[in-house]
Amino acid sequence: NQEKVKLESSDISSLKRNGAIAKAGLRLLKPYISPAISSYVKKLINTAEELASKEYVTAAEYDSLQVFQKVSKLGISRSVISVGHMLLGIYKPLIVSSVIALTWLFDEPVVRIYVLGETEASDPWLKRPFRVKSLMAGIPNSFIDKTVKSKNE
Repeated sequence: NQEKVKLESSDISSLKRNGAIAKAGLRLLKPYISPAISSYVKKLINTAEELASKEYVTAAEYDSLQVFQKVSKLGISRSVISVGHMLLGIYKPLIVSSVIALTWLFDEPVVRIYVLGETEASDPWLKRPFRVKSLMAGIPNSFIDKTVKSKNE
């Protein structure tokens, strides 16, 4: 798909931040991970940095950037939880966060497009650039309006 997608400034800053964090994490974890994984992560980081320098990318490149962002966020949170597990022997957050990540996986637009075979025609949320769903998206406006009015009175 050669459709061009304009990168938003929030995407670019997020990619740069996640790339810097991934590089730091890779340096810290280098003694503990295999050289193959290390080289693959370096390749991902370099590709993301290269694409972040462009204003427009193809749909496939945009999707790969979205995957990089999600994987780096998951990697950071799993690393913090894993340290807690190793140092304190706490295992419940490790299990719970992994289960939650798996349930959220099927809400991700890239997964819905490539794994579940959905299209932009079936759901407008799948149009690139992907919109971020509000945490309050499932709450009816009438409920929010009543809550705000009751607090103001």
